[in-house]
Amino acid sequence: MPASRKKGSPKSKGAAKPVRSTATVAAVATGTARPSAPATRTPRTPPTTTRPTTTGAAPRSIAQTAANVVQRAAAAQKQTRAWAKRKIGTIRQHMSRIVQDTHTIGTLLKELQTRRAHIALGYPSFNAMLTGEGLPHRSTAYRTIRLAEAYTAKQLRALGPTKAFALIQLTQETEAHDVARVLVDNDALIGDKPISLRSAGDIRRVLSDLRAQNTALTHGENASEAEKEARALAQKLRAQLHRRGADEAQVEARVRGGRWGVEAWVPGDQMTAMM
Repeated sequence: MPASRKKGSPKSKGAAKPVRSTATVAAVATGTARPSAPATRTPRTPPTTTRPTTTGAAPRSIAQTAANVVQRAAAAQKQTRAWAKRKIGTIRQHMSRIVQDTHTIGTLLKELQTRRAHIALGYPSFNAMLTGEGLPHRSTAYRTIRLAEAYTAKQLRALGPTKAFALIQLTQETEAHDVARVLVDNDALIGDKPISLRSAGDIRRVLSDLRAQNTALTHGENASEAEKEARALAQKLRAQLHRRGADEAQVEARVRGGRWGVEAWVPGDQMTAMM
């Protein structure tokens, strides 16, 4: 017969139940015991931002920033100015070389034209040689030749190609149209200023006024008939020159000193072939 357990004895020899104190037991029995408080988390405090104030030292800081910006802009402008001066100096050096090269190119083209080099190279004309050899376009080539013929290299360098060609056009409207080189040597007056003080634009304006004056002198019935006759002669001469092989000849009706006439320009090699 199994042995009986004593009342109140533990069921096993394992860990014993925690023993409550008499005060605790009494508090539980009477309902006065406080339940244990649950664990709580400390709330995270959001970061605070502070706005800069606009009083005190702030205005001085803004003024200092503005001054720094102005100083940096002035320094950058100074650097840009120095850089621009260097570039302009380089451009002027190349411009001087261009003018010198213009006279040299014109002289060489004139030599090729005079000796009719296009025939030896197998081209039917001087213009064909310009195109085939990759040389300047016809209008540019003839203009360059005229500059080289009209001026020395020193004169062309002093005038510049644009002003030099405008002066050639101006002298063509006068009775003595082949004295551009002499006019430059003497620094002749154009209007009330010498050539050295005239720009290319000034010379073109004087040229325009002179042409207007020459045209005004041709008003009237007799002058109109003279103009028609000159234009008809120019057209006839141009056709004759082209038929004889001078396909590059330029013939125009012009008025000088109140009189209409015909002006022709024929390349040297084509003129030689016709003679």
